[in-house]
Amino acid sequence: MSDQARDMMAKIDRGVRLESAAEMTGEYRENLIHLLTMQADSGARRRLRLRALDHQGARRSRKSTWSPRS
Repeated sequence: MSDQARDMMAKIDRGVRLESAAEMTGEYRENLIHLLTMQADSGARRRLRLRALDHQGARRSRKSTWSPRS
């Protein structure tokens, strides 16, 4: 294990936040970016699904509450 990796792990063990990419090993940074990207994609997909469901619900409710004017 490199000195940088040992220093990084010691900070993590103590609960210290890593504030810059310079404090992270390349492998740790790549894995962190991948994890954050996957999390963001998941959130975006969830928002799109909710928006679609909301749109379908609004469309259904308009159909069911429509009545001709007298």
